[in-house]
Amino acid sequence: MSRGRAAAGLCTAAALMPLNSTMIAVALLDIEDDLDVSVGAATWLVSGYLVVMAIAQPLGGRIGDALGHRRAFLLGLGAFLTASALAAAAPWFAALVALRMAQALFGGLMSPSAVALLRDIVPSGSRGRMFGWFGTVMGLAAAIGPVLGGGLVALSGWRAIFLVNIVVGGVAVLLSLRALPRDAAGPSVRGLRIDLPGAAAFTGFVGAVVATLTLVTEGPERWLPAAACAVGFLVLFVAVERRARDPFVALSLFARRPYVGATATILLHNLVMYSLLLIVPILAERELGLGPSGAGLLIGAMTVGMMVVSPVGGALSDRLGRRAPVLAGGAMTVAATAGLVIAAASPSTASTAALVALAGLGVGLAGASLQTTAAEAAPAGMVGVASGVFMTSRYTGGIAAAGVAAAVAASGDFRAGFVVLLAAALLSLVTAAALSTSRAGRGRDDAPTLRRTPA
Repeated sequence: MSRGRAAAGLCTAAALMPLNSTMIAVALLDIEDDLDVSVGAATWLVSGYLVVMAIAQPLGGRIGDALGHRRAFLLGLGAFLTASALAAAAPWFAALVALRMAQALFGGLMSPSAVALLRDIVPSGSRGRMFGWFGTVMGLAAAIGPVLGGGLVALSGWRAIFLVNIVVGGVAVLLSLRALPRDAAGPSVRGLRIDLPGAAAFTGFVGAVVATLTLVTEGPERWLPAAACAVGFLVLFVAVERRARDPFVALSLFARRPYVGATATILLHNLVMYSLLLIVPILAERELGLGPSGAGLLIGAMTVGMMVVSPVGGALSDRLGRRAPVLAGGAMTVAATAGLVIAAASPSTASTAALVALAGLGVGLAGASLQTTAAEAAPAGMVGVASGVFMTSRYTGGIAAAGVAAAVAASGDFRAGFVVLLAAALLSLVTAAALSTSRAGRGRDDAPTLRRTPA
């Protein structure tokens, strides 16, 4: 059975997550009118989805490690599509919000297992390249989302954006159902054991971090209590996991330098990338006098470069080791953010476009190595939860970016915002130093033989 078919199915299914995070943005006005809700309430369909997705990833990964990654992937995909079908028929707003959160929850079950399965079916000498294409598909899905969503809303109304998931998910099922390798015999739903106290403490920690980042622009009297809760939940999580017989996240995972380096670096890179996605349109309007189309072209310069170079970075990581592309990409991001700091005093359209394009190339060059390192550094029985924690860091970087952008929008101090991004880019060079310098294995014997699995 073709590894390519299995990988295509996994990438198609995983693309549902970014597609659904951006596609709904253009449908909010129609939802507000049709279900008679306020603008603030409707935005919960976006922010709530991202928060639940960030929290659900490690839990979904842990379930995949215990139950089997094929089972968890197919279960998550099927439940995601069911929630999508029900959302398309939601009669009132509360039901739509609940089903939207269910999408995020089941997406959090599906995504880490998709990464774990890719790690299993692709030989180590090709993993960087494969994860490079994986990153390109994710970026392309996020970019297509608003365009696809706008077309569907214009043709059939907002409910169509949920029905299109059935089509995309159906393709993923057809590609992957019989191509994925069987899980090892033994795991079952009845035998599944989850460290509930550890899961609850970790969920509280992530939720408090998200709250801190969301409230950071509203003054210390708002974010300090949330930060204190985050510290408390972290202490509780460590204490619980030290005593757990079957921990939710084994603390030994965080003793692996390459894994910690990749997880910290992806958070910093996503902070830079999403901050630019949010800040540059404001800069384009206020300082450059550009309209929405001009701002879109500036952002397009970054996202297109990022998607194009991602497979190149993956191929380089297979040949040069995981660290080299990340350091090179980090250096490009440092140069781009430093240039934006200098140019902030008198920005021009040409210089802004060139610098954000350079930042996109840097982030894209590093992405595959970071994802591959996170998957490879985890022990065999912890690949799912390790991928989940890595994805939580990815989402946390994006949530932090919203706080940076909000502060810049309120103050109008673009230079200060770019200084923050420069500091994050410089710190990413430090965290990236923990990645491995060795080249990936050249053999193919570390990837299991794919067997035909009964549907």
